[in-house]
Amino acid sequence: MLGHINNVEYYLYFETTLLTQAGFDWRINSVIPLVVENHCNFRRPLIPTDHVDGGARVDQVGRSSVTYRLALFMPTDETPSAHGCCVHVLVDRKSERPVN
Repeated sequence: MLGHINNVEYYLYFETTLLTQAGFDWRINSVIPLVVENHCNFRRPLIPTDHVDGGARVDQVGRSSVTYRLALFMPTDETPSAHGCCVHVLVDRKSERPVN
């Protein structure tokens, strides 16, 4: 409606980028990632298009948590439209207890 992608969608792009690049399939894995913290710096609007580029890197590994840095780019842009971080705690699917 406003000609750009709503800010809540950025977190969906972050998570999709992260899980895709990690090759993680949360639908079948016995260990699942739960988001315990996330943050996004919005630099410029993402315009609706068929493709948004994303990048992710592991920033820190804890006993049962992983912190990632993420960025989103328009396909022809070298400067990120948004960047941020996400902290996942890895838990057992059934017990929802952290795993090491």
